[in-house]
Amino acid sequence: MEIRALIERCLAKEPGQRPAAEHLLAQLGDIDFADQARRGTAWDLAPRDRSVTGEVPRISVAPTVTHPVPPASGRPRALRPALTATLAHGGSQGVNGVAFGPDGGLLAAADGNGRTYLWDVASGRLAGTLADSRSRDVYAVAFGPWGDVLATADGNGRTYLWDVASGELAATLAGPDSLGVNGVAFGPRGDVLAAADCNGCVYLWQVRR
Repeated sequence: MEIRALIERCLAKEPGQRPAAEHLLAQLGDIDFADQARRGTAWDLAPRDRSVTGEVPRISVAPTVTHPVPPASGRPRALRPALTATLAHGGSQGVNGVAFGPDGGLLAAADGNGRTYLWDVASGRLAGTLADSRSRDVYAVAFGPWGDVLATADGNGRTYLWDVASGELAATLAGPDSLGVNGVAFGPRGDVLAAADCNGCVYLWQVRR
């Protein structure tokens, strides 16, 4: 049975003409909703006698949007963890957070010694060290969507923006009444940076115009 016909029966003026609950459930089980949605079926649910139930809006059902699934079995690829490298710096006081650059070539590690270490993933070698003299404890790091800027969240209440190519400090952001920044995240366009503060606030910074 088509869904429209079933709905019309449910909206019948006389209660005796409406299907019983168990009959309705059985008929619903026979309807291929996915097929009707793929055909872009539009159902006019307005009753034939508007004086009984009043105005009911027209409802249009758009075709179903399906998402691609992995090939073969249709299930996610099995995880097979294996340690491939260990990155460590002798002066580390504990790594608080890590973030890959957009292309996966660089890994930034936020350290408790107030420094951020940039590691070349392919070689496992240290590619750079970012540090500000006022830094106390780097809690988190985040690359911008193009990988040219790195934000570091510091326990001193500041958020630092670094030019990745040169390693130079590009900007220092300090939220009012900050008790320490423990998280950072760029918006998808890279123009806004969110900084999570220990004082319970999230500060949004416009970093590009």
